[in-house]
Amino acid sequence: MKMKRVLACALSAAMIVTFVSFGNMGVGMVHAAVDIENESVTVEEKVLKEIESEVLKANAKANSEQKPAAWDNDGEAGWAFDDENHWWHSRYQGNPVEGEVNSGLVSASNPIWIQTGFGEAKKIKKITYLSRDNGMGSINAYKVQYANVQQGEPRDDDFHDIAGAAGNLQNARTAQEIVFNEAVTATHIRLVATSIYANGGQQYVAAKRIRVFEETEGTEGVTYNFYKQSDFWDYEVAYGNLADQTENADRWHYQIKKPSEGGWIDIPANALKTKDNGEKSWMNDDKGLDGTYYYAKLNKDEITSTFQGEAYTAVAYAWKAPKNGYFKMTLESPITQASSPAPSFFVCHSSDNQDGKDLFRNIVGANSTITSKIARVHTGEWLRLGATTKNAWASGLKPVVMEVTAKDYAVQYLEEVSGIEEGNSYTEASKQAVKEARSALQEAILPEVPDMVVVEQKITALEQAIAGLQEYVPVTEVTLNVTEANLKVGETVQLTAIVAPDNASQEVLWVSDAEGIASVDSATGLVTANSAGTAIITATSTMNPEKKAQCTVVVTRDDTALDVAIKAAEEKIREENFENKYTEASKTALRENLENAKLAKENANLSVEDVKLVVDALNASIEELQLKAVVTINNNDQIETKYCEIGEQVRVVAQTVKDKKFSHWTFNGTPICYSSPYTFTVYGDTTIEAVYVDAGEEVTPQAAMLCSVSYNKSTQTIKYTAKRSVPEGCKIVKHGMILTSKPAWEALYKDNQEAFKLEADRIITKVATTTGLAGNYSVSVKCTKPNIWYAKGYVVYTDKNGEEQTVYSDVVSYEVK
Repeated sequence: MKMKRVLACALSAAMIVTFVSFGNMGVGMVHAAVDIENESVTVEEKVLKEIESEVLKANAKANSEQKPAAWDNDGEAGWAFDDENHWWHSRYQGNPVEGEVNSGLVSASNPIWIQTGFGEAKKIKKITYLSRDNGMGSINAYKVQYANVQQGEPRDDDFHDIAGAAGNLQNARTAQEIVFNEAVTATHIRLVATSIYANGGQQYVAAKRIRVFEETEGTEGVTYNFYKQSDFWDYEVAYGNLADQTENADRWHYQIKKPSEGGWIDIPANALKTKDNGEKSWMNDDKGLDGTYYYAKLNKDEITSTFQGEAYTAVAYAWKAPKNGYFKMTLESPITQASSPAPSFFVCHSSDNQDGKDLFRNIVGANSTITSKIARVHTGEWLRLGATTKNAWASGLKPVVMEVTAKDYAVQYLEEVSGIEEGNSYTEASKQAVKEARSALQEAILPEVPDMVVVEQKITALEQAIAGLQEYVPVTEVTLNVTEANLKVGETVQLTAIVAPDNASQEVLWVSDAEGIASVDSATGLVTANSAGTAIITATSTMNPEKKAQCTVVVTRDDTALDVAIKAAEEKIREENFENKYTEASKTALRENLENAKLAKENANLSVEDVKLVVDALNASIEELQLKAVVTINNNDQIETKYCEIGEQVRVVAQTVKDKKFSHWTFNGTPICYSSPYTFTVYGDTTIEAVYVDAGEEVTPQAAMLCSVSYNKSTQTIKYTAKRSVPEGCKIVKHGMILTSKPAWEALYKDNQEAFKLEADRIITKVATTTGLAGNYSVSVKCTKPNIWYAKGYVVYTDKNGEEQTVYSDVVSYEVK
C-alpha cells in the first residue's frame, strides 16, 4: 500500500486533524483542513517575498572582485544583484585592495565569497544563483552562511553555516534555488564557493542575478490531492485545456511561436471569442493579424495551425512548472481526429521562450497518443506540447503533465548517458568520475522503493560528473610567473603556472626538493620559506608529466631580532658607571650571552629556532642585570657611597668629635646599634648614619627591628631579611618573621595593620634558632604565580627589669606579576 493511502486511512480513522506535514509541499509545519471524502488537504504555506535588488546591490561585498571592471562585463560584487547584462567576477586584474584575498582563484584553501545585507533583520528562506552566460566560473561546491548583527558590518566570525544550504550546484545556465531547511533571522547572507565548473576558463568565480527571498507573516492556501503528490511515491497529474488559460494562467498557457519576437509568446486571454454557433475559441481578429490564422476550440479540444507567410511557425499548449520535480507530457486519451497530412507534434523542455530540449517529436494522427521522455524540471520552467505543420489540425487533444519519481527519471537518464564518456577524447580522471557517479546512481535505485532524496543527489552528482568531462588536449609547455625568488625565513611567495595551450588541462602538481628549506602547497603553489638554504620548486603538468617548470628559491635567515638584541646589549655595557653599578654575576651573564649572539650572527647554518633561543637569552640577561646595593655612609657629615653585592659585609667606625660623644648608628633612619665599630650585611640600598650627642648627655639604648625585601627573578624567589638589635643586659626569648599572602591581607589586615602580629589568623610564623642580641634572619618564599607577599620581623626579649617586650618591624611586601 502506498504511503499516501496509509495517511488517508489514518485521517479517515481520526476524523479530526489539526496539523499535517508533507515532504516538500510547504515550509515547516503547516495548518491543514482535510477533506476525508476526496482524500485531499488544503495547507497554509508561508509566502516568500523577494527582497528588492536595489537593497541587495547597495549592500554587496566580496572578498575578491574585479574592480575596476574588465572586459566590460566582469565587475564588482554589486553586479551580481541587478538585472544588467554583466556579472560579479573574482579579481584577475590589478592588485587586491584591503579586505580582499590575495588571489581570485577559488579552491578549498582559498574560498571566494560574495555577501549582501538588508539594513535590518529578516527571516531568509531561499536564495537563487545564476551563472554567467557562457558558464565560465559557475559555482560547484558551495555553502550559504548568515550573520545577524545589531549594527555595522559583520566580521567573518559573525557568519554561521545554514543547515541544508551546502553541497554542489549544477553546471547549468539557468537559475538554481537554494532553499534552507528552516528560515534564518539574518541581517546579512553570504554565498561561499570552494570550487567551480571552469567550463573552459580558469578557476575564477562569477555570478549574476542572485535573488534573496524572505519569509513573511502571511500565508496562502494550496490544495493537494493525496494521489497527486508525492515528490517520491506517486504521480501528480496536471490536466490541461484551454479554459485553464483564464482559470489558472500561471500553469497552462496557449502560445504561438513567432521567431521575429524571440520565440514563444502567449496568446492573450482577451483573444477568447464566442462564435455564432456558440463555440468558444482563441483566434485572431478576422484573420487579419499578419494574415495569420490560428485557433483552438475549447469544447472540441482542437488545435489548428494554419500559417500564411513566415511570421509564425508553431502553436502549443505550454505548462509552467510550479515546483521542482520530474515530469513528462502525454495525452489524457488518443487524438480523435486529425487532418491529412497529420500535424507534426513535439514536446520540449525549456527555461525560457525558446524550444529548449526535445522530449518528443513525431507526426501523430487520429487514434494515436503522445508520450514524452521525462524531464528534470525546475520551478518556472516550461513543458510545451505543440504542432509545427502548416495547415494542419487535430481534435480530442487533451494534454496532461504527469509527475514521476526520481527513480523513473534515473532509469531513463542512465540509458541516455550510457557510455557517454567512452573513447579517447576525455581525460582518464574525468571519465573515471563519470563511471563512479553512474555506479552510485545505479546502486541507489536498486531497492523497489529507494530513498528518493539519495537518488536525486546521485542524479545531480552524475550530471555534474558528465558536465565535468574534460577534453584531452596535449600540454605543450608549462611556465611560471616567477623563476627565482629570494625570501627571508617565514616569508611566502605565490607561484602561478601557465599551461599551454589555454584549452589544455591547467592542473599542475607542485613539489619542493627541500621541504625543510622551502615548502609548497601541492594544489595552490604557495611557497613558504622555512630555513636558510636553496630549494627547487617544480610545477608538473598532471596531464603530461614530461612538461614542467621550476623556480629556484633562496632562503636567508631573518636576523632582525638578533641585530636589535646585540645593539641593545652593547649600549648597556657602554652605560656610565656600568662596571660599578651591576653585580658581577649579572655582568658576566650579559657578556657571555652577547658573545653567543655574535657567534650566532656569523653562523648562517644556525636554525631560526636556535637563533631565537640566543636572542631570548641575550634579552633576558639585559633585563635581569642586577644593580648592586647603594650604601650611603654619613659619619659626622662626611658622606661616602659604596656599591655592594647583596650579602657583602660593611664595617663602619665612629669618629672622635670635639665636645661630642658617639650615641648610635641609624639604619635607614632607625636606631640599630649603640656600639662602634659596627659591621652589617648588605641586603639592599642602605643609608647608615652616625649619631653624636653632647658629651654629658646620657644615652639609653633601645631595641630595634628592621625588615627588607629583595627578589631573584631567575629563581622566582622573594627574600625577606629581619635585622634586630637588643641592648646589652637583655635576653632574647625568640625572634623571627611572620608572613601572609594577598588574600589574607586583603581580608584581615589591609585596614588594620596592627592586627598583623604573632598568633594572628592566616599567617606563617618563622622562628630563628639563634639568640644573639644583634643579627640578621632571612626567610625565602618561592612564588611562581602572580601574588603579593607581606612580611614583618619580630623580636621578643626580657629587659633589664625582667619584663618581656616585643618589637616589630614595619610591614614590607613584594608583588610578583
